Amino acid sequence: MKYINLIWLAGLFVVIGSCKKYNQIDNNSTVKVPFILFTSGEDGLLERTNDGFNFNRLAPSSLSGKFPTRGLHIADTNIIQICKELYVSNGKTALHAKNLFVDSNDQNMSLYDAVNKRVYVCGRLTSGSINTLIYSIDNGETWQEDSSWAGANTYNKKNALSITQTTDGSLYYLNDSVQNKIFKRVGIAPWQNILSPINIDSLPALVAGLNRAWFLASYDNNLVLLDKRGNYGAYRSLDGGVTWKFLTGLPLAEVLFAKQVAGTFFVGTKGAGMWRLNGSNFERTDGGMLPNINIHGITHKKVVYRTDASKSYFFAATNAGLYRSENNAIDWVKLSSFPITEIW
Repeated sequence: MKYINLIWLAGLFVVIGSCKKYNQIDNNSTVKVPFILFTSGEDGLLERTNDGFNFNRLAPSSLSGKFPTRGLHIADTNIIQICKELYVSNGKTALHAKNLFVDSNDQNMSLYDAVNKRVYVCGRLTSGSINTLIYSIDNGETWQEDSSWAGANTYNKKNALSITQTTDGSLYYLNDSVQNKIFKRVGIAPWQNILSPINIDSLPALVAGLNRAWFLASYDNNLVLLDKRGNYGAYRSLDGGVTWKFLTGLPLAEVLFAKQVAGTFFVGTKGAGMWRLNGSNFERTDGGMLPNINIHGITHKKVVYRTDASKSYFFAATNAGLYRSENNAIDWVKLSSFPITEIW
């Protein structure tokens, strides 16, 4: 397949050129808006594809053999890739490293706020410091520590953990692995402390030797708090973090990702499948995938044809390769076998 040139404009990709026929679809004559899919794996190498089979590599070879990718964002015209360090590309030049350090295995430790044009990362400006909340207002080129906190808050500097954004644009931030403080921000106003999740209704009592590690996710205007170690499950708040209720159905397994995609809230686990939230219960949604695989991420793409008809696909990143679904992430077909840890 001939690879096409990309024009980057306001975060949208317009494709010009030609492409050989595949599955009886001639992209040169029938597709008006193709999809662009970015993937990265255990070796940190970043690739893109517009069919799920043929890939172009974007990352420099110096990334090879380093840490797996655990964050991938398109911020306006820039690609931001997060491993143990953070890399940025404008889509035309190679990825270049920034003086930023992050934990490679933290769920939801980064976010692109498209409304206010800010990129947030739970990370460090120096390698020896603790995680704080840092942000960029120039699509990842320069970074600074967030210092806009309402009142005399001291928790903002204690082990930044995760960040999420609800549909109404509100931002929620969780930190301090011991006291688990949640903060809320509207726009770029100062962060306001909500309360500690220790008040979650029906939270199981601590079990000796059974630790938990919370992280925040969201869908619509609701918050979800999950134990990434898989011991204490998931809880939902319908009132912005004030009260919490237990969500049933998740297995006792390490959680690798949790996010809303195309209107559905998904959770991927280490060895125990992928799950979707239906009401207050999680249901399995990984038909066709190999058993016991690790599911690291999911994304949704759409192709628009010249007739203005469209077709939707879901893509899943797993340690067994790339999977695609054409029926709303219910059944899956394997496209490749190269392990993938992040997808956009």
